[in-house]
Amino acid sequence: MAEMVNNPDQDADDREAFARLVRGAKWPLIVAGLLGVHVFMMMISLSTALTIPAYYATLPGAERGMDWDELAALRRHSEMLGWSLAMTPLPQTELNGDRSVRFELTDRSGAPIPQALVELRLYHHARPQETITEQLTTGADGAVTVVLPMRRTGQWRLDAEVRHGDEVCLIERDQWLREPGGVAQ
Repeated sequence: MAEMVNNPDQDADDREAFARLVRGAKWPLIVAGLLGVHVFMMMISLSTALTIPAYYATLPGAERGMDWDELAALRRHSEMLGWSLAMTPLPQTELNGDRSVRFELTDRSGAPIPQALVELRLYHHARPQETITEQLTTGADGAVTVVLPMRRTGQWRLDAEVRHGDEVCLIERDQWLREPGGVAQ
C-alpha cells in the first residue's frame, strides 16, 4: 500500500483555496440568510393573522357597500318612511349573562307596525367580528322580545332590514347599553 505523505505545499494551496471560497461566498450567504429571516417573519405574520380573527375580520355589512347606489336609494326610502326600531334590554338576564331584549317597531307617527319581518344584525364596537344575527317577526303591538348574547356593556351597532308588505326599511344606528336593566341613547 502506498503511504500518504503530507505535502506542505499542497496543504498551503488547499488552505488558500478554502479561504478564497469562504471570502467569495460571503455575500451569497448574507443574501440567503436575509431571505431566510424574511420567510420566517412572514410565517409568523401569517400564523398570527389566521389565529386571531380581529386581524382578518371585516365589519358586518361591509359587503353591502359594494352596491352603493342601491344602498343609498334604500337609505333615502327608509328616511322617507320614518320607521324606528327601539331596542330596550329588560332587567332579567339568563344564567350565562344573555339578555332579554325588547324591540318595538313604529312608524313616523308612533303607531306600531304589526307582523313585520325584521332581519337584525348586532355587534359590539369592541368586537365587530362577533356578529349577532336574528330574524324576528313583530307581534300585533309591533313589538317582540328575544334573548340575545349581549353580555357586554358599551356601544352596540344595530343594523336592521325591516319588511312589511311591499315596503323595505333599513335602520342603522348605534346605541349605548348599560348593565342589564338599563339603556341610554
